[in-house]
Amino acid sequence: MCLIPAAVLGLLTLPWLYRDCVGDPDTLLMLSGVLEHPARADQWNLSHKYGVLFSWGYYWLLYHLPAHVRERGSSLIAAVNAIGWGSAVLACGALGWLMMRIHGLADSLAVTIVVAFSPMVLELATYGHPFMLSASLLFGAGIVLMRQESLHGAAALAALALTGVLLFASFAVRADSVLALPWLALVSRPGAAAGGRIRRVAVRGLVFCAAFGAFMWFQRGIAGEHGLVLKSVGAFFKSFYNPEGLLRGAVVLVLASGLGLVLVGSALTLRPWPNPDPARSVVPPFVLFGVALVFWLPNPTPSRHFFFALIALAEMFGLAAVRQLGARRAVVLALAVVVVNQGGAELLYRPIAQTYWPEGSGARRMATGSVTLGASLPYHAAMRSVHGQLREEGRRLARVPDPEVVFLGDVDDYLVFALLERGGPRVWVETDEAGFWVTRIERAGQTFHIVRRSRLRPNIAAEYLAADPFPKAKIYVQPELRSTLAPIPPERLLTLPRAVE
Repeated sequence: MCLIPAAVLGLLTLPWLYRDCVGDPDTLLMLSGVLEHPARADQWNLSHKYGVLFSWGYYWLLYHLPAHVRERGSSLIAAVNAIGWGSAVLACGALGWLMMRIHGLADSLAVTIVVAFSPMVLELATYGHPFMLSASLLFGAGIVLMRQESLHGAAALAALALTGVLLFASFAVRADSVLALPWLALVSRPGAAAGGRIRRVAVRGLVFCAAFGAFMWFQRGIAGEHGLVLKSVGAFFKSFYNPEGLLRGAVVLVLASGLGLVLVGSALTLRPWPNPDPARSVVPPFVLFGVALVFWLPNPTPSRHFFFALIALAEMFGLAAVRQLGARRAVVLALAVVVVNQGGAELLYRPIAQTYWPEGSGARRMATGSVTLGASLPYHAAMRSVHGQLREEGRRLARVPDPEVVFLGDVDDYLVFALLERGGPRVWVETDEAGFWVTRIERAGQTFHIVRRSRLRPNIAAEYLAADPFPKAKIYVQPELRSTLAPIPPERLLTLPRAVE
């Protein structure tokens, strides 16, 4: 019974799966790193491998796909999207099983229903990203850990070892799962002796430290530097931790988790209700909620950053609903919350997106990743449409015969991917050209200068054209480029080849 929400999630989202494009730009960057060096011997070549320090286990998985998959762009995209879908289903199934071991079937259903069918997870299940695979391994470790505490002798030691292995794999695939360790240290199964709580937390802490220590040891072998994790965390906070984003983060958290869940869950949790065991009450999810928000609230997009906060909200809702309303009513209420969540996503997404991006138009306005409601159908349809258009644009650009091309645009990832996909000897570098930081790709006598508009230099395309460091190059301007441009001589404008049927 506890696996039913996961099974329904899989059936519901399978038709909506992204096909020949991705649903997340970070994923495309990771795939480009694999496509640049597809040979398994080059899997730890760190050049252009986005997020390798915190996702090197996911790269290991990609490099162990069949060669004909990892060497072909379309096959690689399809494989990663399929892995993402399967991982989301597995994660929700493992969460349901873990919640049943900790709280019982009714709580498990209430929690898993609002998680699996939240706007955030409904969208996450339609494309590939390492996070859901990491979450499934984390919840699997929790299941084994709960089982271990009812065993003795060699069986208990073997279960502890398996817990450590699963946690290590979770960290390696996506190290964000470290944020859930305080929660996993505090939760306990029914019947666990209250007097053994300190010992239980200590043993779990040792297993967690061993798993994380192994993760860092392997990472050091890959990256070859001491303290690289801490340096990277520091760089993360310096680059992305923006206190001005706190209000926006709160809005994204509420909308992506679901309006119904936040409102109903808050009302139930704040009311008096039976609380016989603090270790199986709101204490662990409240700790998880706080840790997740401290780390991600100032950096709220994409909405998957709040996945563990969503788990905490759902657990608090499930516990309060079952104890105040009873098992059946709690499950019915969870289904009603899903309806409210989805209604809110559908009704609110369009006005929010239009307000956030008033200068956008059509599908591109609806597809802004800066306003993430996840399961909103206009958002999902627009994202698939826009990513499909960008994928086709990249392929057409990669087929131009001109010896030198300047690309000016907002989104260059699909062009880079398409150039790598064409195969053959090539050079991919980030370099300085006349004072502009650009991506340059050389292959078979052609050179592509890729100039991307940024938040810090919104008119970089116009500045680059004014400098015109390559006066003989053809120029391609992305149709939706949000930058003021001087007129470009007709003979310099690049005409794209026809789309391949």
